[in-house]
Amino acid sequence: MGQLIAAATMLPGDVGEMSRAAWWTTFLLAMFWSGCRVGALLKSPSANYRGGMLLVRGQKTRKSQLYILPASCCAEIDATDPHARELLWPWPHCRRHLFAEMRRLCESAGLPCQRKHGDLFHKLRRTTLSLCAAVDPAIAQRQAGHASYTTTQNHYVDPRIARGPCAADVLADPLAQRPQLRIYG
Repeated sequence: MGQLIAAATMLPGDVGEMSRAAWWTTFLLAMFWSGCRVGALLKSPSANYRGGMLLVRGQKTRKSQLYILPASCCAEIDATDPHARELLWPWPHCRRHLFAEMRRLCESAGLPCQRKHGDLFHKLRRTTLSLCAAVDPAIAQRQAGHASYTTTQNHYVDPRIARGPCAADVLADPLAQRPQLRIYG
């Protein structure tokens, strides 16, 4: 995520009335901290962002979700004067262009990405939900907006990230405790 944000802050030009760097930086931060779907985040009116909270409507489940954003993310969003525009992230181009720009951003950040759409924003959502599940499955389920954790686990949680403790985490390594063989001559 750090590489992606670093690459986003270097983007030249504008997206509508916002600098391209600010648009992408704040959008990616909000996606990371919320685990929200890309389409729902794009539709978020500025009026739904207040005091470190973002209310997102129009998710797949058709339920509204309230996300708490950390101060660092809010400072970046607030610096763009969000209440001066109708949408938090107005995107003046088609959805295909959004995915093309995200792919170029990932490539410029040195991150591997495949040619399919699911490897872009969906991967970011999976990462967020997997990191949450590593701490507490209920947090991941809540962030995802799913009725059951099974849905979150089956479709979003990467076991490489959200694995529970295993023997390698809790047992002493017998090879690390072998006595050193000394040769006297």
